[in-house]
Amino acid sequence: MAVRGRDYISQTPVIYAVKHQSMLDTFIMNSIVGDTAFIMKEELLKIPLYGRICKKVGHIAIDRDMGMASMRKMLAQTRRAIDENRSVTIFPEGSRADPGQALPYMSGIFGIYKYLRIPVVPVALNTGYFWPKKGPLKKGTFVVELLPPIEPGLQKEDFMSRLEGAIETACKALPETS
Repeated sequence: MAVRGRDYISQTPVIYAVKHQSMLDTFIMNSIVGDTAFIMKEELLKIPLYGRICKKVGHIAIDRDMGMASMRKMLAQTRRAIDENRSVTIFPEGSRADPGQALPYMSGIFGIYKYLRIPVVPVALNTGYFWPKKGPLKKGTFVVELLPPIEPGLQKEDFMSRLEGAIETACKALPETS
């Protein structure tokens, strides 16, 4: 693994908005930035062992079918994580995307950004080339690139445009192999 942009690893709580291409993504952020609370879909808690570990370490599980009730729960739990001096990690597309594929960015990331009033650090990566959704694992060195933070206070359209532009542009520039 190669990590670029280590200067953007924050010593105070931030929101890490990570492109999601691979199962690797759920494992690597804690190794890079330290103890972070992941926002994850509630169904993942049903996976034996993995679900128990996620609960134990304080990840934030949401039921995406619950609408505003889910958003309120997520905001309360992200506030608790920040108050405990933990950063929060979210996959703004809400699902894994194949390399080169851009899924719509969900508005939940803006809700958290607006509510918490802390910077968002965009994170690009190319893990999907090495551990794809389907197909064999590939050897090589994947890249994780932390990008300049987006400071609080932007309006929704500007924030979403900056976030998506930063992540997608950086992902396209990352190598397919190494």
